[in-house]
Amino acid sequence: MRDAIIIAGWTWEAFNIPERLALSMALLGSRVLYCANPVSSFKEKESPVKELEPGIFGFTPRIWGHRLNQWSVTAAMQSRTIADQIARHAKQLKLRDPIVIYPYMARILPVCAELRRRGFHMVYVVMDHPQTNLQAHVALADQTLVVQRTSLHPLRAQLGDKVHFLPELAPSLSYQAELSGQTVEHPALARIPRPRLVYAGVPHGRVHVGLIREILTARPNWHYVHIGPPDGLELPNSHALSWIPKNMIGQILAGTDVGFMPYDCRIERDFNCAPLKLFDYFAAGLPVVSTPIIYLWEMPDLAYTGDTPAELIRAVESALTEPRNGPARARRKEMAREHSIENIAALLGRVLPIND
Repeated sequence: MRDAIIIAGWTWEAFNIPERLALSMALLGSRVLYCANPVSSFKEKESPVKELEPGIFGFTPRIWGHRLNQWSVTAAMQSRTIADQIARHAKQLKLRDPIVIYPYMARILPVCAELRRRGFHMVYVVMDHPQTNLQAHVALADQTLVVQRTSLHPLRAQLGDKVHFLPELAPSLSYQAELSGQTVEHPALARIPRPRLVYAGVPHGRVHVGLIREILTARPNWHYVHIGPPDGLELPNSHALSWIPKNMIGQILAGTDVGFMPYDCRIERDFNCAPLKLFDYFAAGLPVVSTPIIYLWEMPDLAYTGDTPAELIRAVESALTEPRNGPARARRKEMAREHSIENIAALLGRVLPIND
């Protein structure tokens, strides 16, 4: 059994695709070294490797500073420094011929080129479409995992069996059970009237603010909720919550009437997004209202969609009148189970050379 190194552009608390891949590899029996986004050694002192979850050990690489990456000489030196730290910790943990799995990050390509030069098996994860430096990354990698089918088929036509489809990763089955069975609302929702249209994440400029504004103006009794800083809407029925730990998302969903995903389909990246939050909504059985992103085209019976404010208003009205014990909610939960970390782990076990 080979072990794994996961290079992420976030922290463990982000619970994004790299973090879920780490959990999947651990389920297969691999020991995992998780590498968070580098920080400046002038800002933070080096911390020891610590166990984040059973079998998963995390550390944060140290560099001089991200600004130094604008010069080729110092950028190359920092890339080697990160690779040195990864290799050193892998050796200290006595990882067995580890596979390196990584998504796109601004300065990750030279780091991975250095790791490849040292003999590591490299697996690139295409999370977005379009993807910056896509051809350079897939040329470097021994294998490529692709979340969006809009990137999958062109790459398979070019590289064949080096490219594999990676279904979006829903939470573990035990966590899904918690989401489904949670009945206690988060205290932050107490001041917000219902119905609540919840975007269970930080918008990061990915939602269509104009659409949201028109919907909330036309329906002042509906309340839009998201996590993170204010969104600039400045409407009495728009609400921003402080950061919510992963283990409390169930309490947010317990107080949610509609899982809301008003992505901006005018932007290619957002039109092609594959939202992780979708499967949190599904696990809780919630009705989902979204702009018609490509990822939803294969599941038309599980979400209500619309392009325009009027269409989305009708979609929300349909979602709010959906029977609580209707078949759609059961189908959503089943879809979430199909995408569970346990099932994705089984897929990874088939496509990655972990038993070599």
